[in-house]
Parts: sequence; C-alpha cells; structure tokens
Amino acid sequence: MKHLFLQFFLLVLWVQSIQAQQFNFQNYSVGEGLAQSQVYSMLEDSRGYIWMGTRGGGLSCFDGQKFKNYTVRDGLVNNYIECLLEDQENNLWIGTQNGLSHYNGLTFTNYKIDSTENITITVLYQDAKGILWLGTNRGVYQYLEGEFFNYSEQHNLTHLNIATLFEDHLQNMWIGTNRGIYKIKNNLVDLINARDGLYNIDVRTITQTKDSTIWIGTFGGGVFKYTNNIKEQLQEEDGLSSNLILDLYPAKDGTIWIGTQNQGISIWNPLDSTYTYLQEKDGLCNNHVRQIQEDTWGNVWIGSSGGGVSKYFGQQFTHYNTNNGLNGNYVYALDEDSLGHLWLSAFTKGVSYYDDTTFTHYGVDSGFLNVKSKAIFEDDSGKVWLGTEGKGLALYDRDTFIYFTVEDGLGGNWIRDITQDSLGQIWIACAGGGINRFVEKIDSIPYQYNITRYGTREGLATLRINALHVDKNNRLWFATKSKGIGYISNGKITNITKKDGLVSNNTRSIVEDTLGHLWVGTAGAGMSRLQMYEDSLQITSFTYQDGLASNNIYLLLFDDDHQLWVGSEIGLDRLELDAEGNSKSIKHFGKSEGFIGIETCQNAALKDQEGNLWFGTINGLTKYNPQNTTQNTIPPKVRITDVQLFYESLSQTEYQNWVSDWTQIKDSLSFPYHQNHLAFEFLGINQPNPTQVRYQWRLKGWREEWSPISERNNITYSNLPPGDYTFQVKAYNEDGIANNEAVELDFTIRTPFWARWWFRLTLMGLSLLLIGGIIRARVNRVRRKAKRAQEQLELENHVLQLEQKALQLQMNPHFIFNALNSIQGLISQQDHRTARYQLAKFSKLMRAILENSRATMISLQQEIDTLEHYLSIELLSRGNNFQYNIQADPILDRESILIPPMMLQPFVENALIHGISRIDRMGLITISFEDQQEILLCKIEDNGVGYRHSSPNDPTHQSTALKVTQERMAVLNKETNVHRLDIQEIILADGKVAGTQVKVYLPIVLEN
Repeated sequence: MKHLFLQFFLLVLWVQSIQAQQFNFQNYSVGEGLAQSQVYSMLEDSRGYIWMGTRGGGLSCFDGQKFKNYTVRDGLVNNYIECLLEDQENNLWIGTQNGLSHYNGLTFTNYKIDSTENITITVLYQDAKGILWLGTNRGVYQYLEGEFFNYSEQHNLTHLNIATLFEDHLQNMWIGTNRGIYKIKNNLVDLINARDGLYNIDVRTITQTKDSTIWIGTFGGGVFKYTNNIKEQLQEEDGLSSNLILDLYPAKDGTIWIGTQNQGISIWNPLDSTYTYLQEKDGLCNNHVRQIQEDTWGNVWIGSSGGGVSKYFGQQFTHYNTNNGLNGNYVYALDEDSLGHLWLSAFTKGVSYYDDTTFTHYGVDSGFLNVKSKAIFEDDSGKVWLGTEGKGLALYDRDTFIYFTVEDGLGGNWIRDITQDSLGQIWIACAGGGINRFVEKIDSIPYQYNITRYGTREGLATLRINALHVDKNNRLWFATKSKGIGYISNGKITNITKKDGLVSNNTRSIVEDTLGHLWVGTAGAGMSRLQMYEDSLQITSFTYQDGLASNNIYLLLFDDDHQLWVGSEIGLDRLELDAEGNSKSIKHFGKSEGFIGIETCQNAALKDQEGNLWFGTINGLTKYNPQNTTQNTIPPKVRITDVQLFYESLSQTEYQNWVSDWTQIKDSLSFPYHQNHLAFEFLGINQPNPTQVRYQWRLKGWREEWSPISERNNITYSNLPPGDYTFQVKAYNEDGIANNEAVELDFTIRTPFWARWWFRLTLMGLSLLLIGGIIRARVNRVRRKAKRAQEQLELENHVLQLEQKALQLQMNPHFIFNALNSIQGLISQQDHRTARYQLAKFSKLMRAILENSRATMISLQQEIDTLEHYLSIELLSRGNNFQYNIQADPILDRESILIPPMMLQPFVENALIHGISRIDRMGLITISFEDQQEILLCKIEDNGVGYRHSSPNDPTHQSTALKVTQERMAVLNKETNVHRLDIQEIILADGKVAGTQVKVYLPIVLEN
C-alpha cells in the first residue's frame, strides 16, 4: 500500500511538472518531405546533413530546409533501413533488412553478406582500428579490406540477434543481444547476464559517459549502470517513465536521454538524480522513440515509430496552446497583475488567469462574457480592466464584473487599448469611439466614474484608435488607423501624420525607449522613430530595407536589455540598439528559432516582472526566456555542392572524372580557354537556424575583395580570361559567426597556344624578322628605285645627247647651205614666187626641228609635216631628180598618236644620199604609216642601189645619223620592249637589187 502511494505521489509530481514545463520541438514527417514516418536510425554526417533511415520509405537526407530521399530506384539495396554509419573516410553505410549499401555521395554499392539467405543488418559500428562490425539477426560479421568474415562462428554467436555494438574507451567491444551482453577483450569473449546483476538480458542499447561508466538499456528492465559490475539501476519505480528502453544518449550537458517504446523520453540528470520528461503532450512527435541523436550545435534529434522526427532545441521559448491549458489558440491581449500572474484573452471564450501552474478561465459560467477581448489592464488599485469586442468595457474587482457601454457614456463598445496616467486617470481607446477618460467619483458609491470623451470635435483626426501610451510628461500618445499619431496635453490635441515625416498614417503600436524616442509600428510601411521631448520631432524610418523581416508591424516591446522586439506576420525581430537608438543588428525569430506561433497578434505583448517576454500569436501563447538564450557560436558547415560549366553540372560533362566522392572537385581542375563560363553552388548547413545562413565569396585571380554578405548560395562567372583561380566561400550563422577558413576550389583556365609565352616569343622573333625583312626590302626598294632613277637620269641624258646629235645631224650645214643656195638661185632667176615659197618651207622646217627638239613626243601629223618640208627642200636642192610619197593608214588618228621626234628623218636622208643619188634614173622615196595591232609600223622605201652596195668606208654624215638613230631605238626599247628597227634590201624576182626598205616599229601612244 505504501509502495502504491509512493507511485501515485510521483505520478502527481510528474503530471504537475508536465503542466509547468514547455519545450521547443520542430517536427518533421511525410508532409515536410520525410520519406516515411517510421524512423529507426539517424546520424549527423561530417558535412552537417542529418540522415534518417525509414521502415519502407528508404533513406532521407536533411540539410535543415529540405529533404532528399533515396530508394531502391536510386540504387539502394532495400527500403527497410535498420542502421546507419559514417565511416572514417566519411562515406555512408546503410544496413537494411536485406543487405548492405555503401554510398559515396554519387553512387550506391550494394553487398549481400550471405547469398543463401536474407540477413537483416541491425547495427553498424567501426572500431578504432577501422574494422567495420555488422550486427545481424544471425550474429556478428566483420568487413575488412573488401571481405566479409563471420565473426560469430569463431565464438559460437551465430544464434544471437544483435541489437547494439559499442567500443568502450579501452577498446573493448560490447555486443548487446537478446541473451545478454558479450564483452570482447583481447579477442576473448565474456558473457554478462543475470549473474552479474543484469536482471533483464534483452539488451537494446549500450553507451558510455565521460567518466567511463557503461550505460545499458534493456527492453523491460530499464537502465543499468556498469563499472566493474552492475551497480545501479534506473526503473519506473524510481521515476523512469518506462522500462521499455530502445535508446540511450549521453548529451553534451552531462544528462542521459532515455528513449522508450511507449512513454517518450526521460532525461536523467546525474547531478541531482532528477528526471525531465518529453512526450507527445509536450510537443514530441511520438512517444515510441527509436533513436536519439545530438548534432554539432546541440540540437537533439529524436526518431520515432509513426511520428517522424522531432528536433528539440532547448527552452528559449515556452509555448502554450489548447493542448496544455489555453481555451483558444488566438491570444489577443496580455497583462500581468501585481501578484506576477498573467491575464490573457484567447479566442472568443472570455479571459484566462495563469498562476504559473494552471489556467483559470472566466466566461459566461464565471460571471463574464464569452467574448473576445483585445485590451487588458490592471490599474494602481489592483482592479483589472477588460476591453471587449462589441460589449464595451468590463471592470473586474473582488470576483465582481462591472460593465460600461455606450449607454453609460462610453464612446464605443469596441475597445483597443487601456492605460493609466500619473494622476490615476484611466484612458480607453475605442475603434470608432475615439478616446475616453475615466475619473473615479469621490465620496460616491463604488465603481462610479466621470467619463470624458475626445472625438473629432475636440481635435482628433479620426475616431479609430489602436494604441495608447503615457509619457514622462503625462502626455497621452495615441496611434490611429488612418490619421497617423498624436498626443493629448492639458486637454489640447496635437496630430502628427505622414506630412510630418511618418512612414505611414496607418499606425498600430507605439512604445517609448529609455532615450526619449517614441517608436511607431505601422501596417505595411515599417516603423518610425521620433523625438518625444525635443522641439523638433526628428523622425527616422526603419523598414525592410534596413533589415526588418516584414514591414507589417503588429506589436512593439522593449526588454530589460533595451532591445526592441518587433512582431509581424512572420515572427519576431529583435533590434539591438546603440547609444543613439540606432539599430546595430537585427535577429529574426521564426519557427526555425523556436517561435512556433509565428504570426503575432496586434499589441499582444508583455514584459513580466522577471524580465520574461510574452507574445500572443494566432497559434497560442509564447514566453521568451532570456536566461535560456545563448549565442550560436558554431559556424555553418559550408561546402561547394556543385560546379556547372555552361549551365551543366561537371558530373554530366567530359570533366566528370574530376568529380570525386560527395561531389568534391579534385585538384588541378583545368579548362581550355573557351570553357570559361562557370557557376558555383554552395550550401552552409546550420541546423539551429537553417534559413538564416548568409554567404560571402570571392574569386581570387579575378577579384580579391569579398562579396557583400548575401543569402544567395550561387554565383556565376562568365568569360573568364585565362589564368589560375581560387574560388572561396564562407557562411555566416544567425549570430554572424562564420567559418574561420573559407572553403576553396582551385582551377585553371588554360591559355590558348597563341597567347603562351613561347608562342609570343616566337611570334615576336618572326615579327622582328618580318620587320627586318620589310625594312631591308624597303631599303633595297629605295636603292633600286634610286638606281633606276639614276639609270633613268643617265638614260634621259643619253637620249638628250642623242636627240641633240640628231638635231645637229638634221641641221647639217651642207643641207642648209644647199637649200639656201637653191633659194638664192631662184632669186637670181627672178623666180621670186617660187623663192618665197621655198623660203617659207625652209623656215617651217627649221621651226619644226627646233620645236620638236624640246619635246619628248610629237604627234604623227607633226612628223609627217616635218618630213614633207624636208623632202620638198631636198627636191629643190637636188634639181628635182627624185619623187616622194607620204601616206598613212586612214584608221590612224594622226593628231592623237604620239611618236619620238626626229626618229625617221635620218633614214629618209640616208635614202637620198646613199640610195637614189647613185642611180641614173628618177629616184623614188615612199614613206608609209600602218596600224598593226597597237603597233605603229613606219616604212621608208627607196629605189636606190641598196644599202649593201653603198661604200662602207664612206665617212659621211649619213652613217653617223643612222648610228645615232639606232642608239635611240635601243634606249627606247628598254622601256617598252616594242621599239624595233629592220633594214633590208628590196630584191626583185631576177635577183637584182631594187632599193632599200627600212621598217621602224613603234608603240601606238595616244595623247591623254
């Protein structure tokens, strides 16, 4: 009987402790992306991922924000997972109901221990020597150097169902089975069972604390402590919630977490031998706890059978809802009374009173109303004022409720706020009824008040008032729905609106700081801060751009550290202010941080006498415990998760061989110059607050400065020039703590061959050779040009000399003497007419010879005229002993065709002197000009003795003229390669010489 009474007493204490304690859980199940709700195994790997093995859903990997699931379709050997292990090479081993899988972050490799039967792998363990131990339903196996060994056959353990494997500090292996514990020391097996004090031999879990104590969890016998033998036992009768133990976990704070099959978790504190309990009613996902795992940051992960996974992250926030006492989850108003107890309004069922242990509700059954209240206030005399929605104002005093409505002089029945000034006057804010002042009547019956109304007639810009505040000067400040804010001082109303600098006229909340600033929260525009006690308002704005999570402000509250708490529809922001009231930093609290109520209710905030902060939300009541607040000093675990080349992952490109296990990139990654569009994806895992991770990166070799801190977790670099690069990334947690050493990746963009030093050097050499060649060619060209100019000058000089010689020959003094003699003869014969004619001919000939001597080219017509004048004078001088004929092809344009001057006259003169002068018959000279395909053929024919029968030794003028002409022809031929001279005798059919024919070939040159 005494024993039963003790159990009942402990149970009562346990229930009371449950009612008094609230815990922060975040639960994950199928709805959040978990593969299946039965999680039998978990681990945190070296990268910060939480791996969860499920019963039928396969494997889930959680990075704090999203799940990635793996099944047999992805290569997993079986979807029913019993155990997980990360080995010393940071790869994952997965034990299933039918085989073993090894995962390296890229692919699964599957193993069958025994091909003849299905073996369930129940536990995996790697000892200090690197040997992988496998506990199965058929005993123990070892995996070493790619081979499986049946360890049980050596020690007759094949009949055992292995539940746990553990290596202690002395490297002894403990094997927990359904028949006790087998301890292996120096390859010797020792059985620990009932004779050693282990009264329940169905062992499910074994662990060891820092003091070398071995803790043994049994199914049905509770927990045993073992040093040299069994010394102590934790059971239900001592306060343990259940003897059906499935897991034990020694936490970093020294407590022992005990997972049970049916009663959740019992946390045993060895310092004072007390228990703390976590169950479904406290927020735990399920009371059937399969595994407990603590991560790097101190969060405790609890895997359950049927409820998924819970993440427990301390008691920074305590949450209350309908499961633990509230009569509704919408909490609209809060206030603390003089006893330190809490008054609150939840949903539409009246108000509640909380005395730290239980909630007392006041509704219709308690003399109040089943109505929503949005304002609660205790005055200096201890009376509690309750502002309702539509039912006016209620005054609670000594279990009595007194009501005031519009019929009693109240401005409106919808009450938004209540406060009291330094004179004891009660001020009431109404939605549609303006502001009301209550002054208790003296020497009258109780609860009688004089009510003064302030409306638009008194100077209010609107009757819809949301909040009130009394400052140090006893001025009443008010916030309105559409006309900004204002204050009442000595009965006078001053209004302040957007025109004066407010961010918005739709104001909801006002609060004063210790520096004399009034902070104003608005609907959708952020906050304004103004000076309350200065001549100038000096209004400053704070919005989303300044770091607020939302511009939609519902409440404002200062804590004991003068930090400003800002409530919105997505949680809380805490502003740390400097000495001037400016924001130094902002930290957000949402679901991930334990503030599971998330959306706050308007002005439902309170700081109690102990400094705790209370917030009303649409999902219950939340208390913030400053004493439980710690800074997250552990940086995120950051890694580069993917590298993309032209928007395609490297693992899918020709560079896939550079991608190693867990998508890590090998050293010496190198790309050709045209593969220069790279994108990097990275992830910083911060399990306490995964959504608040921020990143900073840089690409050394491109830009040395770090990027601004950003929530972005990817960056792209386009058109990178050739060079060596190092990409570096850091991650910051919610408290601004970053990893000390940046994660980095080295890579190279190779220089094209035409941009490499040897090619440039070769190109430079070739360029120098080319430039030298060009210079040399230029010099040679200049030299050749100078030489040609010199030769041309010499040629022109030679031609000039020849022309002068030709002129001298044409102006033979014998010819001139004979011509003038002939003319004188005509004068003597009194033939003046003929003499004048011949004298004119002679003067024209002399003028033409002189003019032509100054020209390099003359027209064909000028040449014909000169020859005609010459022959006419010779005919006179020679007594008309010959005849001549000059003819030209009709198609020739005599005026346009140009020929060298004084070219044909020597041949004509030669024909006269050496040809026809030696015959005894009438001489004949024929001169003709023909067009032969752009060549002008000039022929001079005579019927003389022929050039071969003239005396070769005759030192006369004629041979000299012919020589000069031939030299001119040779000089001209160097320029055009057309000038040619042919001289031949005219031979008759009988072989007799009939004269001489001279052919002169000249190019047809037309006058421009």
